[in-house]
Amino acid sequence: MAFFSLLSSLAADYLTQVRRFYHQSFVPHVSLLFYLHAQSVAHIFSIEYDYSRILTAWTQSFQLNFGKYLIESLYDIGGHLPSLQQLRYLVAISDHLNFRRAAEQCHVTQPTLSAQLAELERRLGGVTLVERSRTNVLMTELGVAVVAKARAMFRELEEIQMLVRVQGHGLNGTLKIGVVQALGSYLLPLILPDLRAHHADLGFYTREDSEHVLLDQLEAGALDILFFVLPQGRSGLTEYPLVTEPLFVVTAADHPFAQQATVSPADLSNQKLLSLQTGHRLYDQTSEVCRLVGAQLSHDYEGTSLDAIRHMVALGGGISLMPALYVQSEVDPRSDVKAIPLSGAPVSRTIGLVWRDSSALASEYRLFGELVQRILAIKAPKCALSCDGIDQA
Repeated sequence: MAFFSLLSSLAADYLTQVRRFYHQSFVPHVSLLFYLHAQSVAHIFSIEYDYSRILTAWTQSFQLNFGKYLIESLYDIGGHLPSLQQLRYLVAISDHLNFRRAAEQCHVTQPTLSAQLAELERRLGGVTLVERSRTNVLMTELGVAVVAKARAMFRELEEIQMLVRVQGHGLNGTLKIGVVQALGSYLLPLILPDLRAHHADLGFYTREDSEHVLLDQLEAGALDILFFVLPQGRSGLTEYPLVTEPLFVVTAADHPFAQQATVSPADLSNQKLLSLQTGHRLYDQTSEVCRLVGAQLSHDYEGTSLDAIRHMVALGGGISLMPALYVQSEVDPRSDVKAIPLSGAPVSRTIGLVWRDSSALASEYRLFGELVQRILAIKAPKCALSCDGIDQA
């Protein structure tokens, strides 16, 4: 604890120097992340520091890029702590379980990669992080744990750099967005043009995938933010509801329901409902509606996409429940299918943003969410705006 008290005191002194030099107000956030890094390292490796060498390393770091090189200097103190570059090599090995591909990713030779792995294991006390044979590469249990810690450190280092970039300028650089399947193709075209107009300096990388893959990537830092069906069910993530999206009954144009202004739950009794395959939220919702109203969930056909289900509905294969954004994009413009609102208690889903609780950009993401809501208020009239965001721990 004495070390942590000294570290906190030194950080405060360091902040004073940096403020004088940079004339900026964002440094406390960087200091906090730096302190957490140092605390994490001390807990993991239980190493006693030479305080004078820490001060020297800090002074050298101050003369360089105070963010990245400050942390790099701390990790290299005394030659017995892992460097960030060595940890990057270890993460690459874990990702590929192949030394050649890991070396290619890191732009080094295989001998260099092997030598740095050996040095990393030596610095950590002669441990084994990777088991390597002529045919296999396996991570040891300790190796898996160290990789998890390393990913968290890299994620926070990226957020330090992002903090510097957004100070006084808002979001910029590249925002890595994940979009759950059966949503991205109908949501993103509505909002991306206006987002680009409002954030001219912000690039967008988007990935559409299954729910568990997107959540894993968000937690690992590979994605910054998700457009997701809420609630998502994991701790450590913040949820910000955007809109409530009702489900519509979709039928063939010549189905009797197509002549009605609304469809009641009683009307659905004994009807055959088509849905996406098991594993999708929409499947779960459709299954629950069938249970409540006495409808039949079709097991003869489970679609892999809403488009595939729409084609089956148009051919008279059954009716379906489809979300409003899809209806607006792909049903309303067509003459072979018809969307009819459900009467009574609405069947709906909540679409929102999800980001890590630990993100240093939470306030920026909330502003981003407010902008998305303003866009959807105009572009998605079938949806109802959520009043505000809520946190789900």
